[in-house]
Amino acid sequence: MSDHPFESAAAPPTTSILVRPSWRAVADAAGHCMLVFAYAPALVAIPLWLWFELHNPANLHVPVILAFAPIRGFLLLLDAFQLGAAAGASAGCLHGFFLSAWRWTHDGISTRRQRLVLGALGGVLAASLVMTMRLLLPIFRGGSPPPVDEIASGIAIGLLCGLLSTSTALRLLAPATD
Repeated sequence: MSDHPFESAAAPPTTSILVRPSWRAVADAAGHCMLVFAYAPALVAIPLWLWFELHNPANLHVPVILAFAPIRGFLLLLDAFQLGAAAGASAGCLHGFFLSAWRWTHDGISTRRQRLVLGALGGVLAASLVMTMRLLLPIFRGGSPPPVDEIASGIAIGLLCGLLSTSTALRLLAPATD
């Protein structure tokens, strides 16, 4: 019996049952994060390309050059994707597994702020691991390491992609309700 007047003796104890996500949900979350980390950074090239095309005087004077602008944009997107696809897919897969491991050991997140913090930390951690490998592999092979700005931009992209992908990944990891 409790001394608190509003607490009933028949009230069940408050315990939470941890429902772990299925392996299919883990694969879905990791795949979603991998796609976001692989494709979202390539989209950053579009505004820069549009600015260049709008300020290119040859587009106004030679119609044939203007006609090939969509092809130049498509090739730019392919190049941007090729530059970051492997690192982005690796970091995204790691981020998805980090979120799955977190969800495996904790209940759901209730606030948007908690989701944003978890996404930012997971994205930075995943990108930092991938950037560490990109830093160490050339050193072990006898080459020069990548520039510091490339490593810093990779970690910043990891932060942004972690923020973008976390809400949906956590929704995929949530237990199904009937």
